[in-house]
Amino acid sequence: MSRTRIRLVGLLGAAVLAITAVAPAAAYTPITQQDPSDSYEVQDESGYPGVRCVYEDHKTGSNYRLDKIRVRGPKNFHHYTSAKNWVGWRYILKRDHDYNNSYNEVYRSPVYKARANDNTSPAQFSDRIWTAPEPYYKLKGNWKVWVVLFWFKPGSSTVLKSKHVLELDYYAVRGGGSDTERMNNCNGANNDVT
Repeated sequence: MSRTRIRLVGLLGAAVLAITAVAPAAAYTPITQQDPSDSYEVQDESGYPGVRCVYEDHKTGSNYRLDKIRVRGPKNFHHYTSAKNWVGWRYILKRDHDYNNSYNEVYRSPVYKARANDNTSPAQFSDRIWTAPEPYYKLKGNWKVWVVLFWFKPGSSTVLKSKHVLELDYYAVRGGGSDTERMNNCNGANNDVT
């Protein structure tokens, strides 16, 4: 085999390795992360979005109104101990009311807590649903959801050890007709219509 062919095969092999070694994109966007050793699972990906926006099945004026937002519950682990310690989470709804990509917080859920230890007994939290208020002006705009995960110091349900803030990227939309008939957008970087 000639040197040129050997180099070509070597370059082709390196290209294949580079393509297969690329890590998949994160299913959510980390905003802050205090302790990288904290362990959790947040399901937010194509086909299994972290947020589902439900629109009313009748029009108000010329648009369908946002009715509910469901946020998928995370799974938290508390490492380095066999004893169960407190972990928690909350979600934050943000709205860009004038479509200029400037989001403000409009709702902050309570902190939901449970006990967990390492991988043998994680805290699997249930999904949470926010029901939209009735006045139109409170629904106008684009929406996004942040999830905040908490780990408390061993033996305490109030003294924080660390927290992570994540912005969910995958949103499912149910109801409300076509995109042009909804009065707002409840979607992140990716949108699945279900």
